Amino acid sequence: MTLDEVILKTDVPGLRILPSGQIHLQATELLASNRMRDLVQQLSKRYANRAVVFDSPPLLETPEARVLASHMGQIAMVVAAGKTPQQAVSDAVATIDDSKALNLILNQSSVSGLGSTEYGYGYGYGYKESTESLGS
Repeated sequence: MTLDEVILKTDVPGLRILPSGQIHLQATELLASNRMRDLVQQLSKRYANRAVVFDSPPLLETPEARVLASHMGQIAMVVAAGKTPQQAVSDAVATIDDSKALNLILNQSSVSGLGSTEYGYGYGYGYKESTESLGS
């Protein structure tokens, strides 16, 4: 199967989607393979003038997420304000190679006071409750 056969076009100009496919018992090994490395390089070359985004569960939730992160040039880590324990963020950051650009995105934060606005977005993933968390 070729890349052109699995990439889906959307109604949004320039936006393409490559679905993850079926759950596989050897997903970690597949993501760590040379074929995956080659796929990432092929996508990078093919879409050199665009951002190629790989979505994954939190780094501490699955080994697949950590393996996928090893292929990435930049990593955007989403942190839920008041919910994600600071230690979990520190532990996740520690799993990332120092040569990678790392960006933390704080979501589900709220601003109190005049003109208070609530922001929220989430995947439904979560870490265990902790008294020490970001944003609280």
